[in-house]
Amino acid sequence: MAKKDIDLTTVGGRIKAKRIECGLTQVEAAEKLYMASALYSHYENNRVDLKVSVVSEIAALFGTTAGYLIDGVENEVSDEEKELLKVFGALKDDAFRKAALEQMKIMLSI
Repeated sequence: MAKKDIDLTTVGGRIKAKRIECGLTQVEAAEKLYMASALYSHYENNRVDLKVSVVSEIAALFGTTAGYLIDGVENEVSDEEKELLKVFGALKDDAFRKAALEQMKIMLSI
């Protein structure tokens, strides 16, 4: 099925499109999400409502955001922003995180 034939106005349609972009079948996606393939199919076909936690898991699997799957708005994040988030996420100590944020705020005022 071509992506143009998918209804991207629905949550299920956006999930389906992202799955196809990732080159996965419904069965493969369901296995990676530890759920029955029939349930996963119901999600893609808008037959059941999804819990927020499930939307988040699906978004993570397909490298998108829960926000995109829910409302269809995909916020573009630059490679530099992704790198910054990755580095910040690697800081496990709260004091280091706070210091990093303060440094960024100082840089804004320069």
